[in-house]
Amino acid sequence: MPNGFMGSADEWKRMEAPYIRIDPILTAFAARHGLELQKNYRDADRSLRWSDEINRAIWVHFMGKHGPSETYEVSVIAFQDRGDPRSPRYIKSGIVADGVSVDELDRVLERARRILASWTPSDLDPPTPKGARVTPRL
Repeated sequence: MPNGFMGSADEWKRMEAPYIRIDPILTAFAARHGLELQKNYRDADRSLRWSDEINRAIWVHFMGKHGPSETYEVSVIAFQDRGDPRSPRYIKSGIVADGVSVDELDRVLERARRILASWTPSDLDPPTPKGARVTPRL
């Protein structure tokens, strides 16, 4: 369980179960592309990360429907801290796909990785006032 989780062990198991189910897909994808698989960063969640001149992550979010037809959302985010104390973090993000089945996950992860890898520092947006950013569909 991540630090700060206040629920019961049973509640945590229910929250993490859809992610444990896809861990073999994510682990194989991470190994194939030399990415870090991070588990339970903010809650029960999964992300695939790498850094070069930009910090990059592919997030996989469970969409809340349990059972054999579970679906996930795949989104991407890239950021770069540029050292200016007034506007240090430049960022770009987007939703690659939602309603992704387990069978489609690897294909969508490949698409997400290609999109994210194509972004350069000049593609990142300067900071906006809190709440002003809209996450586009890619």
